[in-house]
Amino acid sequence: MKKLKVLSMVFLMAMGFMAIRPITSYAQDNAMMGNMSDNSKAEVAISGFCPVCLIQGMKMKGSDNFTTEYKGKIYKFANIEMQKAFLENPEEYTKDLEAKFKQM
Repeated sequence: MKKLKVLSMVFLMAMGFMAIRPITSYAQDNAMMGNMSDNSKAEVAISGFCPVCLIQGMKMKGSDNFTTEYKGKIYKFANIEMQKAFLENPEEYTKDLEAKFKQM
């Protein structure tokens, strides 16, 4: 009976860890259009600032946790919401972005 309780506890703990994994995986991997690899030769765009923030008039650095490779450049985002907005319409956020960045 004691072994059954121990096995039940181990099973429940394992299930708990498995339930958490998809949340962290989504935030770090699955939401990204093009996951960066260590072998990526793409350069970081706009000095690592968040393109969505720049378009909204804020100059905020992006995070390494929220990155997307788009048209040969790596874009970093302040948070997952900014990344999702970019992924919905990347052309909106990349059009004339370099010029806007230099103006700020």
